Amino acid sequence: MIGPLVRESIEYSVVHLHSSIIIVLGHENCGAVNAVLQDQAKDVPELAAVISPSVKQVQSLDPRKRLEVAIKTNAVRMRNELVAHDDFKKFIAENKLKIYAGYYHLESGEVEILP
Repeated sequence: MIGPLVRESIEYSVVHLHSSIIIVLGHENCGAVNAVLQDQAKDVPELAAVISPSVKQVQSLDPRKRLEVAIKTNAVRMRNELVAHDDFKKFIAENKLKIYAGYYHLESGEVEILP
């Protein structure tokens, strides 16, 4: 779940700064997602609670693919949450705002836009 502070910051950017594109960006080898995957996120319970649904979705995958898929899944979940939020629906409907999910490949610098 995107908290009110982050959501309001994004909303301010859209309403007052007229931002037209938001990219929710996950990145390769994300330590936070990996900590949740490894059940080592007890020191950051609120962050772990946000990431846990994405991690639960990938538990049946090959362990070598879990981290990347969990990071991508989390970015898409957060994008979908923003798209569904009433604060952004009007701007999206008026074609004034697009919200994407992406995955940043650290070594190449490439950003992969996710479906």
